[in-house]
Amino acid sequence: MEWEFKQDPGEPHRWRWQCVEPATGSVLRISGTFFLTLYDCVKDAELNGYKPADAPAIPPI
Repeated sequence: MEWEFKQDPGEPHRWRWQCVEPATGSVLRISGTFFLTLYDCVKDAELNGYKPADAPAIPPI
């Protein structure tokens, strides 16, 4: 899975995340709302399974 963070063209305060299948480009998940800032968008993605590249992986229990 790959995570993408996109800003609507012409709308500086409308960010949305989506999770895509790299091989096909199919969208697997997408945020249910728009966010005012990229920071807020990333924080919501983290709540939905996104792991920033510099964060250590935490194995499931």
